Amino acid sequence: MGIVAVPMSPFDPNWIFAALTVTLDVLLQRACKIGAVLPSCLGSIGANNREDVMNKKLMALSVASIILGLSSPAAAQETPRVYDLGPVVEVTQVKVEPGQLRAYMANLDGLWRRSMEDGKRRGEILDYGAYEVMDPRPGEGDLQLVVIYKNAAVLDLSLDEQDRRTAAMEGSVGAATQATVTRGKLRTIMGTQLLRELKFKSAQRR
Repeated sequence: MGIVAVPMSPFDPNWIFAALTVTLDVLLQRACKIGAVLPSCLGSIGANNREDVMNKKLMALSVASIILGLSSPAAAQETPRVYDLGPVVEVTQVKVEPGQLRAYMANLDGLWRRSMEDGKRRGEILDYGAYEVMDPRPGEGDLQLVVIYKNAAVLDLSLDEQDRRTAAMEGSVGAATQATVTRGKLRTIMGTQLLRELKFKSAQRR
């Protein structure tokens, strides 16, 4: 009667030992060919007892590390950061009431523009402008107010400082509030978005 070979499960310890033994033999042959200095290259390791098998398992891990170190590329270095944090851009989307564009622009030419110029004198605002959207989609505004701030820190003014600056330009906080109410009849603020530029450190290479 012939002998029937029963396949071993990958979870069977005997299967694991056999696989490690084969793997070790292959790794040892390759290590010796590429000149790795290992005692194992000078002789064979027996697998007749459990101690030898455990030694082979440890040796397999050591040889695998050597092979990977000798045959793989150098470890990837950390990608350098080529940018710094740049200015902050505030974009406010506005829906102007029909027929009120001139009136609204005249209103912006008052307190809003004065506050922008005051920010530029302080070095907090780099630039500003009002931009008409040439082809607004349904539900979007038709005018955008864009302010470019030096950094995010200048946006963190205390309420007391905001009131002091407003009163200095408008006469009082109450007068500024009334101007805001009047402006509200001319437009609807659809939303505001803050963008921060990631500024490249060096010029583009040609």
